[in-house]
Amino acid sequence: MRIIVLNIILLFIVISTLHCYAQNLHLVDSLEKIVNSSKVDTLKVNALNQLFLLYEFEDDIKAKKCLSEAMELSKKNNYKKGLATTYMQMGFFAEDKCNYTEALKNYNASLKVRKASKDFIGIAETFCCIGIVFDIQGDYSEALKNYNNSKKIYEVLGAKHGVASNCNNIGIVFTSQGNYPQALINHFNALKIREEIGDIEGVSSSYCCIGNVYRRQNNYIEAMKNYNASLKIEKKLNNKPKIATIYNNIGLIYKDQANFKKALSNFIYSQDIKEKLGDKNGLASSYYNIGAVYYDQAVEMKNNSNKYSLLDLALDKYFAALKIKEEIGDKAHVANILNSIGNILTIKKRYTEAKLYLLRAKNISEEIGHQEYLRNSYVNLSNYYYSIGNFKDAYNHHKLYILYRDSIDNQESRKKTVQTQMTYEFEKKEAVAKAEHKKELENQDAIANEKSRKQRIIIMFVVIGLLLVVIFAGFIYRSLRITRKQKKTIELQKQEVDEKNLQLNQQNEEIRTQRDEIEAQRDEIEAQRDLVTEQKVHIEEIHK
Repeated sequence: MRIIVLNIILLFIVISTLHCYAQNLHLVDSLEKIVNSSKVDTLKVNALNQLFLLYEFEDDIKAKKCLSEAMELSKKNNYKKGLATTYMQMGFFAEDKCNYTEALKNYNASLKVRKASKDFIGIAETFCCIGIVFDIQGDYSEALKNYNNSKKIYEVLGAKHGVASNCNNIGIVFTSQGNYPQALINHFNALKIREEIGDIEGVSSSYCCIGNVYRRQNNYIEAMKNYNASLKIEKKLNNKPKIATIYNNIGLIYKDQANFKKALSNFIYSQDIKEKLGDKNGLASSYYNIGAVYYDQAVEMKNNSNKYSLLDLALDKYFAALKIKEEIGDKAHVANILNSIGNILTIKKRYTEAKLYLLRAKNISEEIGHQEYLRNSYVNLSNYYYSIGNFKDAYNHHKLYILYRDSIDNQESRKKTVQTQMTYEFEKKEAVAKAEHKKELENQDAIANEKSRKQRIIIMFVVIGLLLVVIFAGFIYRSLRITRKQKKTIELQKQEVDEKNLQLNQQNEEIRTQRDEIEAQRDEIEAQRDLVTEQKVHIEEIHK
């Protein structure tokens, strides 16, 4: 039975995949038809830019060709909008390949065109993309500058989605810098906006980022609460990349709590998803985190052979992660990994190598202004100097470690964090209360409006009834008038008939009288005729 169910699920996945693939093929065919047959160059440019997005992660050659043709046609026709979009997508393509110098070059070219065209939405979008590149490179000052530029434009335009995205990005930068109160302020601002506009994916992202801040402050209850809230949403959306990220973050909580079994379970589950997705950057994080678990396990080991074995496993994972992060140019994570490698090399008494890695980590952390990683550099350098017997430098670096540790996680910082959380929760409750009060007022208004509506309906029916009565009375009055008129006419006609009948009767009487007289005259004539006949007979008898 289980095999049948699995086969059905597999068949469903295959059919769904084929359906999506068929849809993409249909879209590709439609766009290529426009490119090959359309006589309107601007339409061709738009089609080529859309085709690039379909080829971006599938076929580098076709993707480059689309961008090249779109660029040529845009310049030929002086099509500003198409040119800006093409430059933007060339930036995407360069960023995909971790060529950040080329990405920035194209983003700035797009920004220039959009400024000339006064395409404010496009300008805001481009500032955000530039900020992301600087963020990846660990240039937090430039990242914040561009995110804030983008945010201001979105605020003026009233584009809440863009404002929330930039608040989120700014929060991530502050988290990287160890400025947790400011990080939470921005993340809660983003969450509030996203809840207002119903941006479910954005809400999930905010929960995850808030969880990251709490985890760094060792507030694991709040961190886990936010991670689970995010995971619930992403599972509903079936968003595999984000699901992998959240499992990775949950693994970090278990690692910090020394629950290595659960930590590895979550890291490996996250790694499996990233491998299937081909997420190179995500894999680097998984390698590093798995290495960190091996390191933590080694620290607790008393048996030196097992300890060094685990340290070697940790180093292998760190170097695998370092290779990817250096290819990508992710300075912040490069600094973190270098710190970890230097620390293990110190434990393994490979001091010359250890110093090189630790100093490089410190220099990069100083360059990008990453306080948390700089703090880690100082504690690891303190341990290194102590291990080689240089107690003065060990002490000096330990003091710097304490200074950065306290500046990142002091009482005031925690107080501000709690205040931020309370402010958000208060504002949320206040918003709910206002919404409920508004709903109550709306219900009262609705009841009053319904009552008023019913009264208007009753009045309307009464008025209509009265109108009908008046109309009906009018009809009756008119009918009665017509009836009376007809009755009068009939009476006149009857009178005329009676008079005519009387005349006829009189005429008939006269005719009867005349007829009687004629009859009497005829009888008299007949009597005379009979008399004459008798006389004639008498005479004849005499003659005989």
